[in-house]
Amino acid sequence: MDHFFDEPRYEMEREISLLTGQLSVEAASRYRRKIINARDLELAAVRYTTAGRLRGEGFAVVHTPGRVRAECDAIGQHVSVIWPAEDPLNVQKIPWPPAVTKSFVECFNGYREDGR
Repeated sequence: MDHFFDEPRYEMEREISLLTGQLSVEAASRYRRKIINARDLELAAVRYTTAGRLRGEGFAVVHTPGRVRAECDAIGQHVSVIWPAEDPLNVQKIPWPPAVTKSFVECFNGYREDGR
């Protein structure tokens, strides 16, 4: 089973970090770590959504450049997903209520009601 953060970790962050574009597992892994090995790639996974889908569910999607990498141009840019969307630079409510977390998860590909 893939492990993704589905809400901010209360002690550590106020948003969920995502990358733009339909990156491959390897490309996404290389954004996070300079050196990766075959085992890293076996354990890695990606999931896809759109900024429009997230915004439609009440999240703000804010461009937050993060680390600048030469190989990242129009795709592979860092964004922060924040809830609620009304004033994301000044207000980030965490922990997210369970309904907000469920809504976030349902924005991604592969979601099915039965959880498989």
